[in-house]
Amino acid sequence: MIDDSVDPQETPERSAAPEGRPKKRLLTRRNFMHFGVGAGIGVIGGGAYAWQSHRLELVHTRYELRLESSRAIHVAAISDLHLAGSPEDYALLLHRVREASPDLILVVGDTVDHPRGYELVSILAEIDAPLGKFACLGNWDCSLHVDEEEVARALARAGVRLLVNEGVQVGGINLVGLDDWVFGVPDLSVVPKFAAAGPTLVMAHCPAIFDDLIAQGDQQDGIAPYLVVSGHTHGGQIAPFGIAPYTPYGSSRYVQGWYHHAQADLYVMRGIGFSNIQLRIGSRPELTIFELT
Repeated sequence: MIDDSVDPQETPERSAAPEGRPKKRLLTRRNFMHFGVGAGIGVIGGGAYAWQSHRLELVHTRYELRLESSRAIHVAAISDLHLAGSPEDYALLLHRVREASPDLILVVGDTVDHPRGYELVSILAEIDAPLGKFACLGNWDCSLHVDEEEVARALARAGVRLLVNEGVQVGGINLVGLDDWVFGVPDLSVVPKFAAAGPTLVMAHCPAIFDDLIAQGDQQDGIAPYLVVSGHTHGGQIAPFGIAPYTPYGSSRYVQGWYHHAQADLYVMRGIGFSNIQLRIGSRPELTIFELT
């Protein structure tokens, strides 16, 4: 039992605190109840915040790529699927992509991080776009746990074309896919070749490659500004109130959202799945819809 009374027989010498020291504060029943209520609210609030952190966020953003056509191109970009579980786990994501009716679909790396994910790549066959579906490799796609060729075959079966240090022209856009920065061998020279020829969009899983592209571009003239789309960071994955204490190797200083340079611009997506631990705090999974003009 918690006693909030004072013994009337207690002598002044025992109850008085020494001069200059604060009196000892007893834990009262009221204080204990306040503590319990506060702790309960904290637990409920923390649980609600964690639940909210796992809700898919649909992000719409515009970018001026200086297209020759007056018609905007809508691009649905997905990264860091880290496919696991069952097809039903991705029903909402696929629904949101179909609902957006994109002209082009991009899958920006880390599609698979375990052999059990090969079969799940088939979910990408359930979404389509007039200009096609394209992918680049991420560090997990190239890791020792995964067969890169199996990933490529699974993507092909789902109607997704894998671009590794190569580019294609789709809808007036030069679309380039670079090899992974961590485990691959990205050929940066591909980018200026396409950027010199017109509006260019680059898929590069690890945003650290942006620093290399900028360093290369600063030494060249006549290159039109281009857009780089990355993932990899998961927005920190554990990022309470948007503060990410850790991002994986290959992130550089980039965490999420827009980063700008005179030569190029970078957008870092928070991705869909998980890396290492099945938990997100303060970094919701993200499906990004770009409106390119």
